[in-house]
Amino acid sequence: MSDDDFFPPIPPPPRHTPAPQPEWFGPSTAVLGRAVAIDPFVLGRTGEVALVVEALRAYPNGVAFTLVAVGRAGHELRDLLGPHHGPPGVDPDDHLRFGVELSDGRRAIEMPAWAQTGSATPAGPVLRRGRGGGGGARYDLEYWLWPLPPRGPLTFACRWRGRGLAMSRHTISADPIVDAAAGARDVWED
Repeated sequence: MSDDDFFPPIPPPPRHTPAPQPEWFGPSTAVLGRAVAIDPFVLGRTGEVALVVEALRAYPNGVAFTLVAVGRAGHELRDLLGPHHGPPGVDPDDHLRFGVELSDGRRAIEMPAWAQTGSATPAGPVLRRGRGGGGGARYDLEYWLWPLPPRGPLTFACRWRGRGLAMSRHTISADPIVDAAAGARDVWED
């Protein structure tokens, strides 16, 4: 008996068709967002840490932006990752809390994965933390806000009790976001 007779042929793997990404999960992979003409702004600051919102990009179904956490020299920010990745037994309210309020009064609050409900389409709005990176005294965290906010005031809010940062808010106009979203384009269109 040869080796080929002992082992039967391996069938080819089944064809995998990935499911489309739901629109609340993030920007469409085929859409090029538009930069929003809003200067970065300090959302909150203590003597040891500052939170800055920057790099807004508008899409037809939402807006992506970066939250930058910067520690003053000698102040590392490893605890920034909790409650998402923090040690068990630590009060989640001691970690960074972050959210937005739309002009119609609806709020989107970042929640850890274990506190989110099911896989059905949420009623919205949704605030999701995406990729991020950094270390030591600076972290850049990408966020996705769905759906596209309506025109009018858009308020960013944060609190970080573990770092002594009391509730802090900063309001911008969502109008430039809505205007920029109209210019987003599909990468496959000419």
